[in-house]
Amino acid sequence: MLTRGAFSEVDTGAAPTLTELTEALHFALGDGGRIWLNNQRMVLIQSLVLGRLR
Repeated sequence: MLTRGAFSEVDTGAAPTLTELTEALHFALGDGGRIWLNNQRMVLIQSLVLGRLR
């Protein structure tokens, strides 16, 4: 599967750098547009939609 990034390598006391984010984030366009962050599938939605669901 994916081998990019590792959450354990990110310093929990500081915000991640742009390099750390780009290593951990992967957009699989050929796989139906799936978004992966540290080998976990993510969903991208607008905050307005989340507020309406709430």
